[in-house]
Amino acid sequence: MSALHDHRNGGDIEHAPSPGSIIGKNESDEMEANIARFSDNRNKVIQRGGESTRAVHGGERQKGGLKARATLDALATPIVQTATFTFRNTAEIVAYNEGNYDSFEYGRYGNPTVRAAEEKIMSLENAEDCLVSASGMNAVTTMLLALVDSNGHVVSTTDCYRRTRQFITTILPKMGVRLTVIDPADIDELERVLKAEGATLFFSEQITNPLCRIIDTERIAALCKEYNVISCIDTTFATPVNHRPIDLGADLVLTSGTKYLAGHNDVMCGALSGKKEYIDKVRKLHGVLGGVCDPHAAFMLLRGLKTLSLRVQQQNANAQAMAEFLDKHPVIEKVHYPSLPHHRDHAVANRKSMFAKGFGGVLSFEIRGDGNPWSQETFDATARFIDALKIPYIGPSLGGVETLIEQVRVIGYYDQPLEVRQRLSITNGLVRYACGIEDAADLIADVAQALEYVHPSMIRSISIEDLEKKPRGGEDDPMQWTLKLVTDLPDLQTPVTVLVDTTCSEAVTLMKNYCVDQLPVVQQFPGGKAEDLQVIAVISMGALSREMLKHPEIVDSPLFPYASPKFVVVQPTATLGELADALSAFTDRRSGDTGCAIVAEKTQGKWLLKHVVSRVDILDFETKAVHSMTRKESK
Repeated sequence: MSALHDHRNGGDIEHAPSPGSIIGKNESDEMEANIARFSDNRNKVIQRGGESTRAVHGGERQKGGLKARATLDALATPIVQTATFTFRNTAEIVAYNEGNYDSFEYGRYGNPTVRAAEEKIMSLENAEDCLVSASGMNAVTTMLLALVDSNGHVVSTTDCYRRTRQFITTILPKMGVRLTVIDPADIDELERVLKAEGATLFFSEQITNPLCRIIDTERIAALCKEYNVISCIDTTFATPVNHRPIDLGADLVLTSGTKYLAGHNDVMCGALSGKKEYIDKVRKLHGVLGGVCDPHAAFMLLRGLKTLSLRVQQQNANAQAMAEFLDKHPVIEKVHYPSLPHHRDHAVANRKSMFAKGFGGVLSFEIRGDGNPWSQETFDATARFIDALKIPYIGPSLGGVETLIEQVRVIGYYDQPLEVRQRLSITNGLVRYACGIEDAADLIADVAQALEYVHPSMIRSISIEDLEKKPRGGEDDPMQWTLKLVTDLPDLQTPVTVLVDTTCSEAVTLMKNYCVDQLPVVQQFPGGKAEDLQVIAVISMGALSREMLKHPEIVDSPLFPYASPKFVVVQPTATLGELADALSAFTDRRSGDTGCAIVAEKTQGKWLLKHVVSRVDILDFETKAVHSMTRKESK
């Protein structure tokens, strides 16, 4: 059976018609010939059959004629709602098995409506092939299972969707698969890992969820190609409208079609696009595992894709406007959106080849609360803000026409302990805001009124107009203090330190005398001056107290076995905002002490001690800065 062919698909132009002929008649004649092939003599047998036979087969067994013609001529792609596909004779089955008969056999292996969606996504991604499945998670898990063999090695990034991380860290290890996790921006570390250890597959999101980090797709794809590693980039946040990794050299692109592609919060599906050799492998396993996309869901995906570009452009604009507004607001600690100049990956994100039209509709930001991102008050202040909003729906997901919002700590990480959340920077004040296509002015006005519930006394006299007039970083900005350097702190004292052989009791005495709960453990810096000290650990009052209560006999023993080699360290060039973030994100994991930050220079791979700064020092500097601004405004 020859496939129906539209000459316009190949861009062909028919020869000029002879006198009296009709333009396009050849196309119509070919269509009629193919439709005629669907007619057979079984219909007469059915019409002579009994009532049940006619009820089952009547009106449907005859495939040709008007129904076939109208189906092929329908503007919208028909929903082929069937679980199985039939053959007219044995010869067709043989031809199908030999690859000479284009059709489908069973719904788990493919469907015409689903294939139409796959071909549309292929076109958007500039991919050789595409596989649409039941969900984004089905797409990623099937891809990993199909392409990573037992004892394989996966390299991924720190910030990613929690369920993807859960699969990589809990399921793949059962197959002997190793995992290496790197910072999204650390390309040098990626090169070191690939060169030293090799890898089977690199996987990361672009843009990452929920902190909106950016990876260097071009350099990553080039490195993966150099070291023969499959590269797969999840562009759920970016969409092919904003970012196309295949054009930049990536092998595969994965996306949760539930989000932007379908775009209406009413479809579950996922898509994997890219090189045909890899898609074929995944498709074979997909047929075994059975995570198929329903034909009706595929139809709705097709419908959504038609307006993808229009929707994403509006969502890009809404997120950009919201990010700029929030970045000026005094109760917002930090805004995570790649277009902002202070975003840690802004330079890569702003490269012309990376993001053509914008950075998507999702941004995240952190409510300041009481200044401690892990406190109950910050949690409550964030909840008050979210509950006061009028337009967004509270719920997971993103990319639909309606705006959605979530307090990440509650929706995505409610069951995770503090240690895990601190490691992933999921603070109590972290909010993910997924813009819909509403008017930006309405969304901003709604957020502005809701933020009044965070600290009413702090911002009751500040209007949206005021915020628009005060760019962040001006002299009247209450957050101006965060831009100061660590060395701007007044009264920096000579650090109080202990040595490896300092006893536990001596350390307790020092902590009491100097009112600190952590002390750096130091040794002479190799080859340095007498006053040059290398930081090798930190001793915590909480950890020391716990050990001494359990083992009183250690009171006069050296403290070093109870010190932690993990400590907060920043360079002297760090800003106070960066120092505050470090103190908040990396509390002592064993005791909960907020303690101190080590200010040190990285020299010969070792930390050369300069200063020790406590949270109290930061809060004191902040308090004075806010008081100074308040007194100035009252004059």
